[in-house]
Amino acid sequence: MTRRTDKYHVSRKKGFSAWEILLVLLMICFSGNPAFTSVGILGKIGGLLLVMLTLSVFWKRIRWDEWKRLLSWQAVLVLIFAMQFVNLHYVSPLACVNFMSKLAAAILIPYVLGRKFRVIYLRIMTVAGAVSLVFYALNLCGVFFPSLLHLDQPMETLIVYTQREGGYIGSSMYRNSGMFWEPGAFAGYIVLAFMLYIDDLKFLVYRHLPSVLVLLVCLLTTFSTAGYLLTAILTFFYIFLEIRKKILIIPVLLVLIPAVAVLFTRSEFLGEKIAKQFEGISTMDMDSINYERLGSLIFDSQYIAMHPLFGNGLAGKTRYALHQQFSEETLAAFSNGFSGCIASMGVIFMLMYLAALYRNPTLTRKWLLLILVILALQSEYFLNYPLYLSVPFADFCSRTTRRDGKKSRKRRIRFVWRKSQS
Repeated sequence: MTRRTDKYHVSRKKGFSAWEILLVLLMICFSGNPAFTSVGILGKIGGLLLVMLTLSVFWKRIRWDEWKRLLSWQAVLVLIFAMQFVNLHYVSPLACVNFMSKLAAAILIPYVLGRKFRVIYLRIMTVAGAVSLVFYALNLCGVFFPSLLHLDQPMETLIVYTQREGGYIGSSMYRNSGMFWEPGAFAGYIVLAFMLYIDDLKFLVYRHLPSVLVLLVCLLTTFSTAGYLLTAILTFFYIFLEIRKKILIIPVLLVLIPAVAVLFTRSEFLGEKIAKQFEGISTMDMDSINYERLGSLIFDSQYIAMHPLFGNGLAGKTRYALHQQFSEETLAAFSNGFSGCIASMGVIFMLMYLAALYRNPTLTRKWLLLILVILALQSEYFLNYPLYLSVPFADFCSRTTRRDGKKSRKRRIRFVWRKSQS
């Protein structure tokens, strides 16, 4: 008598320690929770705290090869900051140390956790998403809560949830920011939970269906243009790559394509929003400010042209040298994270980031993830925080892929019942 085990079976013996969960939770909090990034000195030393916690608890897991990669990236950052000082005659030491520590945490944490990183991240985001839906429903009913901390920005933080003034569409439809600073950021981190399973989309849906459903509901409440677009791309690739019975693709597409078309043309935050962005940039000049994605891209292009290779630094007086008539808080509201990172850190850093992502030995669907990350960076300044900085160093090793990136043969596990010999 023989039987095959479920091919998506995962051993339940391998759990997660409290330190591992705490490490990922802090990494999430220091990636845009206003209580951790917008209050006092805490946001400026968050990366350093993550590195210290990682080294103090998991230093035995770090091998020499990983130390070499970490030191190589730190050396590149030192070179970039040195060239910025030569070109600009000023750099902010605290900002440089903060960015270097964030990148160090982004390299070390996925390494010491391996594939546990994406599972823990998915589960924490699921819990955070479920909590956000409760507070979001209360907001829709007109119930609001006072902020637990004083913030200079127009938002109220409950630590586990953020109420943002003006975070609505029209006059009554509020948007869900989750535990982050903005609804678009919450959407970006939800999509990141899916992207970490880019080589295991079928396994993600099969094994973590409740988490996927909760996060999709949360994504709908963000009303994020970028979040909807990225999820649509992932959905179409899931249909084409994971559905084995290709005959089922046609009826699925016949339902999805009209639904997407209607949503795009009728929704204020999709088609109409994109049309308004094109109208805004048509009347924009170099001295004006446009906070939309395309307007931010044009705004950043003049700074990229000034110092394309090494950027204009992280300090406000060098990063926004041509617009000193505006306050730094006003200029920091620009929302194109891709062009903003190039304007700050230069083309060399961005190319190295994308090259590291493409060369990840555990990743199979390289071009798909590369496109998704570039599109995600168009929405928010995600590369200011450890989570998106960690994507090139994450473990994407799928159920049928070895660490060297080659496909392994699927083994059929059989249980054979034999009669005992007497």
